[in-house]
Amino acid sequence: MPGHFATESGGQHPRNINIIGETVPEEIKEKYLLQHNKVFKEQVLVQMYSFGLHHNLLNQERKDYFNAILKQRGDRRWAILKKDLGITENVFQKFKTDHAEEYRNARMILLGFHDETLTENSSQYPIYWDEERFVHIYARHYVDYFINFSTYKGTHFQYSYKDIRRLVCLILDSLKGQIEAALSVGKRFDKYGDQGYYFNGNYYTLRIDETGRLMTFFPMA
Repeated sequence: MPGHFATESGGQHPRNINIIGETVPEEIKEKYLLQHNKVFKEQVLVQMYSFGLHHNLLNQERKDYFNAILKQRGDRRWAILKKDLGITENVFQKFKTDHAEEYRNARMILLGFHDETLTENSSQYPIYWDEERFVHIYARHYVDYFINFSTYKGTHFQYSYKDIRRLVCLILDSLKGQIEAALSVGKRFDKYGDQGYYFNGNYYTLRIDETGRLMTFFPMA
């Protein structure tokens, strides 16, 4: 859990890399930056420590602490990915050894992801994805996520990593009216099979739950 990294030795959160600032209203901190136990959320910690590392503000103890945060995040996301792909730890370790470049690329993507909104700020019902759904979508359908090692044989995107996100945003924007009509009455939004969104010779299936969370997105062929 992110709260595991609430404190350093002595029980005090590092203050000299707090880039949040003293002028941020407490209600904003409470709503967006802090967990219920008043500890910074994991992504906030990552951003603060990244800033501190870039500006040479971290001593070795804090660097070790930052590495521990990243390891926790990485371990959690690898576990999600392995579960979605249906691969064992032995298969995963073999992939790391035999396909080092692909492993590094996947690791960079996994560690770099943060929960984000995929629709414009003007949207009445913002659509977002979190780490679980992001990993699910990419693990099963992005060809560079070692599909050949998986017991799950899904359809593959024909686009690059960055272009997949652009495609998601394009389709969400095109379907904005239909999506908001469903979410406004507390319903989830679904497009499946040949009733899905048609783009560049393919149909895309997507599902968005009642909260605006993108649950799945993939090509039909």
